[in-house]
Amino acid sequence: MTDVVYERVQASVKFYSRDKGYGFCKREGKMDVYISQRALERSGVSQIKENDMLEFDLVPVLNKGGRAINIKVVK
Repeated sequence: MTDVVYERVQASVKFYSRDKGYGFCKREGKMDVYISQRALERSGVSQIKENDMLEFDLVPVLNKGGRAINIKVVK
């Protein structure tokens, strides 16, 4: 099954816990976006921290902010 990509966006890391295996990015005026450890690994990203700027494909999730795939650290 392939993911339906909504758009390519940039957002900053609000929270991320490697121990828990997930985190969230904040987008101005929008709901937070879920980031999973698996999506980071698949994207070749080994580590992120709070306030890092990420670029990713946003996959819509009903009644939520969506989830990130194809993640790239911008700065």
